[in-house]
Amino acid sequence: MAQPTSDLPRLTSRKAFDEYKARAVEKWEAIWNGDKTVVSVGVGSSSIPIGALEVLAAFEAIAEKENLHVRKTGVDGADWTDVQVRVKRKGEPAVVYRNVEPSDAKGIIDGKHRSKIIGVEGDEEFDGHKPLNTLPFYKYQQRIVLQDVGVIDPDSIEEAIARGAYMGLYRALFELSLRKSSPRSQPRMCAVGAAPVSLPESSGKAGARRVSHPSSLPAIPTRASRTSTRTGASTRAIRIACWKES
Repeated sequence: MAQPTSDLPRLTSRKAFDEYKARAVEKWEAIWNGDKTVVSVGVGSSSIPIGALEVLAAFEAIAEKENLHVRKTGVDGADWTDVQVRVKRKGEPAVVYRNVEPSDAKGIIDGKHRSKIIGVEGDEEFDGHKPLNTLPFYKYQQRIVLQDVGVIDPDSIEEAIARGAYMGLYRALFELSLRKSSPRSQPRMCAVGAAPVSLPESSGKAGARRVSHPSSLPAIPTRASRTSTRTGASTRAIRIACWKES
């Protein structure tokens, strides 16, 4: 199994990030477009106690002989399927197996253990198996923030960036155009907790500058502190105050 890249080098420019991402995307696509069968094992807090690391090791032990690319991912939330394994052969959708044990590794690669198949990736049936998204657990989900859970290696910053991590920040820094403020608009100053930031009144460049924290802020109604009935821990609302710069 290839070692994940968990360290992100210091990127000091847009060009440096673009180059890093391009390399990450190239490596990601090479995994899925190559000749090797890709075996992804879900490794997480729910699957490790029941043998996920041993299952991963079992596939790694036969990887060279069977021409496999073995990798780990996070678990996708379907804990009843642990240990979950996805097998992606060239030109075919990934086939998803449930409750895999170390002794199943060779048989799965040989096309056995069909009773452990719960579905296939994609929207169409394959080899008599329904799409994974037709199962009750998956069919009502629309994952946004968690769309890559069970897809990427959680220890690999490289895979995360290949799949689009940080692109919201990237667009904010390099692509979003800012409208000029009207002559009448003044900078709007906002503080979250004790950290003041400056925001332009109409998303313009003017007025977006650092200022010192004012001596007092106008009172703004907030939800009162409450105590969690489950943990007994006090949860305090974050006070957010905005005011006009004088």
